[in-house]
Amino acid sequence: MLDPRAFATALAVFCWLASGAAAAEFAPAAAVAQSPDAPGDQGMLLVGRYAGKCVAPAGESAAAGARLVQTTCFDRPAMSWSVVAATGGSRLVNRASGLCAVVVGGSSADEAEVAQVPCAQSGASGLWTMRASDDWVVFASVQSGKCLGVKDAGIEEAGPLVQWTCVDEPSQQWTMSGPGAPSSWGPKIAMPIVPVAASTLRNGKVLTWSSWSRFQFAPDLGKTFTSIFDPETGTATEKLVTNTGHDMFCPGTSLLADGRILVTGGESASKASIYDPKTNKWFATGELNVPRGYNGDTALSTGEALTIGGSWSGGLGGKIGEVWNPATGTWRKLKNVSGDALAADDPLGDSLGDQHMWLFGADDGWAFHAGPSAEMHWVDTAGKGRIVEAGKRGDDTYSQNGNVVMYEAGKLLKVGGAPSYQVAMATSSAYTIDFSRGPWKPVKVAKQKPMAFPRAFANSVVLPNGEVVVVGGQSFPITFTDSHAAMLAEIWSPKTKSFTRLAALSTPRNYHSVAVLLTDGRVLAGGGGLCGDDCDANHPDVEILTPPYLLNADGSYAARPTIVKAPKKATWGETIEVRAEGYASTFALIRLNAATHSLNNDQRRMSVKVLSADGPSFRLKMPKDRGMLLPGDWMLFAMTDKGTPSVAKIIRVQ
Repeated sequence: MLDPRAFATALAVFCWLASGAAAAEFAPAAAVAQSPDAPGDQGMLLVGRYAGKCVAPAGESAAAGARLVQTTCFDRPAMSWSVVAATGGSRLVNRASGLCAVVVGGSSADEAEVAQVPCAQSGASGLWTMRASDDWVVFASVQSGKCLGVKDAGIEEAGPLVQWTCVDEPSQQWTMSGPGAPSSWGPKIAMPIVPVAASTLRNGKVLTWSSWSRFQFAPDLGKTFTSIFDPETGTATEKLVTNTGHDMFCPGTSLLADGRILVTGGESASKASIYDPKTNKWFATGELNVPRGYNGDTALSTGEALTIGGSWSGGLGGKIGEVWNPATGTWRKLKNVSGDALAADDPLGDSLGDQHMWLFGADDGWAFHAGPSAEMHWVDTAGKGRIVEAGKRGDDTYSQNGNVVMYEAGKLLKVGGAPSYQVAMATSSAYTIDFSRGPWKPVKVAKQKPMAFPRAFANSVVLPNGEVVVVGGQSFPITFTDSHAAMLAEIWSPKTKSFTRLAALSTPRNYHSVAVLLTDGRVLAGGGGLCGDDCDANHPDVEILTPPYLLNADGSYAARPTIVKAPKKATWGETIEVRAEGYASTFALIRLNAATHSLNNDQRRMSVKVLSADGPSFRLKMPKDRGMLLPGDWMLFAMTDKGTPSVAKIIRVQ
């Protein structure tokens, strides 16, 4: 959902391009000026495209002479700026202090620092021109002709802003992020464990688990701490699972056709376990032929489950595909489906390139492989299996610890990631991938406007209206740290193909964090860490986002429809009768799913066709594509014409 104010701001900033001005030229910003007192003008965040941090006075000071630095972004006045027209250029005015950004001493030297002073005293050293692209802007001092950036292209907190000779690099490029959409995070809620994995259950509660310890992993002790979180009461019930002999840290996950959750590999690399939400019990299923951890799994249209890759545990390489049979509980090798063939070369080592594969079940037992490698593939799970090349993900590169979510049948949004598992700059790029035409047909890839914040180790959650919330992550991913965290969430709209920022998290959600959709349409985010009792990055807690579609423009709660009656089961192409009150007009299905390590392959959304509506009575046509509408439990949401969703009813597709 794009806030109208954000759109107006962006349009004003970039409208001079439409006049025929070349993108390589600098232009006085008179045409893009914003009055600091204009009605509804809340200013903009200036987000560094490289480090993902915001411009603010040091310590968020309101004092004249305070140096400008880069700092972790929040929606605070000291980080908000207006571009104000002036003779010969424009001035950057801080919303909190009312002071203007100037080059200190009117210097023309490289690395001259930038500070805030009273605008009446800013003179020529406080005049800036702008060069804009579709995605970012560059500010150049009118006096010196040099560009605004961070000293030494640094990425650390409180790095000073300076001017230096203009270069075509992200360290001198800024995203102008307009006012965020209405949204809010609830209070932080303590959990008994660090929730490294999470799955929304059909009763609205959330299953989470960690490792043999509540707060750390390794060695393999064959047991796992789990917890059931109740969003209604804000309480969690802990359970230590020992009967399966399985430490379920760093596994693959699949939601099965009968509503159970399959967990494969991980710390106990050969084990596979199943959770039954009907009985709240765990039990072992057949062991893997190939031990693995950090593997990618997906449910299949046949009711089976596929796993590939996972050299984190069980030895390096050779992680061929395997298919789990629900009738026998055993695994069948796919000798012609090599995890190595689907992997990428990670600069940090061979154990990392075949991990966290983005796999999506499709028709006739096929699966689509979207990455993290730049090359995409189709996987046929029949017989010994086979791999069919599906082309590259546009101009995107290897994007480990980015993530992908299906926002409509056969259509994926891919966001973020980094060119190595960690210790590399993350990307803010986004792409849509359309594989809806199936195997052997061309896959369509389209580049989207980027996020405001580079992110790896983030999580993405699709909403009933087709928008996608992106939560947490780091601009420079490092495991078990809170550094370089993206605190502001973002939301992507399939209508505008762009992102709008949302409210800020209370806690960094980086490595080992999760995010899932709740049955009431809110988003739960939590975890991070699992690095020991004394680790500052340990976050045994969760928080819940109220997205924009649940709020009015003034922040009050929007009226929601209610599904009074819906069938408990349905099949492909069936016409179902649903009773929904409260101005319901559209419907969507979202599959129950499980998230861990920025991976949520079972997450998918599908629109539902309304055949007829008579008051509160609706006749809906279930999708007939078995490859998209995988068997299993789905959340059915009714929505108003503004996209405000009901609480979901669960329908089992079989």
